[in-house]
Amino acid sequence: MKVRKFGALLIVLLAFLASQALAGCAVSRVRNYAADFGQEPAPGQHETPIQSVNGKVVDISSSQLRLEVQADGKIDTIEFVIDENTKTDGDIKPGILATVDYHTKEGKKYAAHIMPAEAKKP
Repeated sequence: MKVRKFGALLIVLLAFLASQALAGCAVSRVRNYAADFGQEPAPGQHETPIQSVNGKVVDISSSQLRLEVQADGKIDTIEFVIDENTKTDGDIKPGILATVDYHTKEGKKYAAHIMPAEAKKP
């Protein structure tokens, strides 16, 4: 009789320990998911990797650049946001060919570096 009680107690104890282990894993996953969900990239990190494009400057202001690019035989105009993180080399003005390094964040293209197309990247 004592062996059966001990066996039943052992089974209950093992079931309890197993449930606690599973609950711990679930809580850990929920915490990791909550930490990642909706979190903005840290400063210096971008939503997408830096990309480059060459084209003709249509217009430029202190907050925006429009670049005309040709791809697959058609001409498109791409708009870039210029902010305090944008680096500009040379005299960028309408009509010149320029290279723009950019990243996309929240559906907008942010210019990281604007330079005349002839300029070599450092």
